[in-house]
Amino acid sequence: MTEASQHLRVTKSTRLRQLGMVFGLATVSLALLGGVTWATSTPAFCKSCHEMRPEFYTWKVSDHSQVTCVRCHIGPSPQAFVQHKLGALKQIYQHVTGKYYLPIELAQPVGSSLCLQCHSEQWESGGSGDLKIPHAKHLTQGINCTECHAGVAHGRVAEREQTIDGLFLSWNETKARSNMVRSFRLRGMKTCVECHETRGVSTSCETCHKERILPETHLASGWLQEHGKQALTDLSSCNRCHSYSLGMVRVKAANAAAEYARSNAFCSKCHLTRPAGHDGSIIPAHSANLRADGVEGCRICHETAKPRKVANVAKTFCNQCHQKPHRKPPATHPVPVAAGETPTPACGRCHPLSTCGRCHVNLGRSTS
Repeated sequence: MTEASQHLRVTKSTRLRQLGMVFGLATVSLALLGGVTWATSTPAFCKSCHEMRPEFYTWKVSDHSQVTCVRCHIGPSPQAFVQHKLGALKQIYQHVTGKYYLPIELAQPVGSSLCLQCHSEQWESGGSGDLKIPHAKHLTQGINCTECHAGVAHGRVAEREQTIDGLFLSWNETKARSNMVRSFRLRGMKTCVECHETRGVSTSCETCHKERILPETHLASGWLQEHGKQALTDLSSCNRCHSYSLGMVRVKAANAAAEYARSNAFCSKCHLTRPAGHDGSIIPAHSANLRADGVEGCRICHETAKPRKVANVAKTFCNQCHQKPHRKPPATHPVPVAAGETPTPACGRCHPLSTCGRCHVNLGRSTS
C-alpha cells in the first residue's frame, strides 16, 4: 500500500469519526432540547415559579384541569411555539430579578382559534337550556370567546386583583376553590346587557331567553305600586333577575331594600322619576299613607335628614318640614290652641302664613 493511499484511508476514517461525533452531538442536543421543551411546557413547570401559583391552582380545580397550559396559551403552529419560548426568556428575567408589575396579566387575551381546537362554534344555547346564545354569530361580530368566558380556567383572579398583594405562596387548592365559584367563572347578565346596548342590539328578554316567564306576583294588578313591599321582605327574589344591573359599589341606606334599589341601575332609573300620585296632593295625604303602610317604603327614596351628595337619592327629605316642634303658645294667646292643632287661615291675622305654608300645604293653598 502506497503512502498516498494510506493517508487517504486515514483521512476518510477521521472524517467518518468526526461526522459521527457531530451527528451524535446533534442527536444529544436535539434530545436535550426536546426534553427541556417538554419539561417547560408542563403545568408543573408553570407552578415552579411562585408567581404562577394562583393560576396553577385555579386551573387545577377548574373544568379545564385536563387541558395543559400550552394548549390554551400557545398557538398550534411551530412559529407560535418558537415565539412563545423566546418570549418566555423575558419572563425568566422578570422572575429572577423580581421586576414585574402586579397583578400579573396576559399581554394578549387567549384567542378564539385556540378555544375552537376543542369547542364548536355551532353551540346555540347556554348551560341553563333557557338561553339563546348563537356562538357563531357572536364570533362573526368579532366577539372573542374570552369576553364571555374569561374566568373558566382561572376565575379572573388578576382582573379581580386577587393577586395584587404578591402573596403567591398563600395559594393552594382551598383558596383556589373559593376563587372559582360560579360568579367568578362566568360573566353575568350585566355583561350581556352592556354589550348589547353598546352594539345597538335589543335587550328585551326574548332576545336571549327562549321563554319569558314572569313570576305570578308580577302579573297581579297594581304590582308596580306594590312591589316594594315584597322587596322589603325578600330581596333575593328580586336579585334572581335584576342582579345584572346591580352596581359594584353599594349606596348606603336606612334598610337593605333601599340600599339595593339605590345601588341597582334598573331600580333607580324608575325610582328617581316622580311617581304618579306624588304631585302637590302627596304632602297633606302622606301622613295617612305613613300610618297605613309605615315609613320603610318612603325610605327607599327619601332620607330623614338632608342627604349627602350620593347618587340615586331623592332631593326632598323628611326634616325639610318635620323639624323640632313649635313652642307651645303662651297662656296669653288670644285664641285657645289645642295640642296638635294645625294652623288655619285665621292665624294669618297675626302670623306670616307664607312662612307657615312651606310645610302646612293646606294652609298655603287656602291663602293663595
